[in-house]
Amino acid sequence: MTECTISRRKMMAGAAAMTLAATLAVTGHAQAADYAGKTINFVSFGGPGSPPDVWYRSLMPFVTKHLPGTPEINVINKPGAGSMISANYTANAVEPDGLNIGTMNGLAVNKAAAGDSSAKFDLSEMQIVGAQKLTRLLVVKKDGIENIDDLLAMEDELILGMESDATPYYEAFVELAGVEARFITSYQRFPDTLQAFRTGEVDAMPMSAIEWLRFGPDLSQDGAVPMIQYGFTEAGEVVRSGALDIPTGHEAVLKVNADAPGTPAWDQMTLQSLTSNVSNQVWAPAGTPADFVDTLSAGFAAAASDPEFLALHEKQYGLPAEWTDGPAARDIVDRIIAVNAN
Repeated sequence: MTECTISRRKMMAGAAAMTLAATLAVTGHAQAADYAGKTINFVSFGGPGSPPDVWYRSLMPFVTKHLPGTPEINVINKPGAGSMISANYTANAVEPDGLNIGTMNGLAVNKAAAGDSSAKFDLSEMQIVGAQKLTRLLVVKKDGIENIDDLLAMEDELILGMESDATPYYEAFVELAGVEARFITSYQRFPDTLQAFRTGEVDAMPMSAIEWLRFGPDLSQDGAVPMIQYGFTEAGEVVRSGALDIPTGHEAVLKVNADAPGTPAWDQMTLQSLTSNVSNQVWAPAGTPADFVDTLSAGFAAAASDPEFLALHEKQYGLPAEWTDGPAARDIVDRIIAVNAN
């Protein structure tokens, strides 16, 4: 039995090495960094047990499997400030030696790209390893509102609760859709907003697709309904995530406002939708050697496409895992920076 196990491990390691070598060849670096006997510190922006943290932790064994030397990965939780605490910590408090990587969500990317003072780093210098591709949605619980047409025809005020970072998309949406709305942005964390939503303090709140899949079954029993999603940007167009059969905010707006395309609010929604392609990023601090960044990028991409991980993800969440590799994520972030510069 031992010989069979060793043989299987050798075969798995060989397959992982071939995948890694092919990916590194594409990036122009033929030499992979060696992680044998090393430990990678992974800074998670989610608190312990939060949906982002659980997702990252589920991926880590497969990252270890697909990195040369099968290093250990130590997860460090730095939640708060819409993932900016994690981002600032990774950018300024760790060594850029290839053994320290962090995380940041798409909302923080937009803030950093816009030059927000809470971002203590230069977004253009961050070394992007890759990003989870994950759409966000607006969930509504209000008497008489069962679908998007009900929402668009509503005459009452809609009270939306969220962290201030999340408001630009939804402010643009309600403006274009003609929905009377009031925003409460005093909530500092997702659990605070969720509690306000459960108790009826607010009528609507945003959440990721994975957060909906986790909390949706209970919320649905109380009348909560997902209304719109950010969607993804593909070939310059905003399209639905295949995981959710609900319209994008763009689709919903066009039901009532044919003049919306090209307006500043429409462009704001489009910019925010682009962040879904890089929703939960993994990155290394500026100055991290290129061979480590490329090796990490290849390892994470291989882990996210590992058949065993995909099967686990489908079983756990009921939707496919989607990942944007390092070079593609870098291109998207550069586009976000360019849009904000203009």
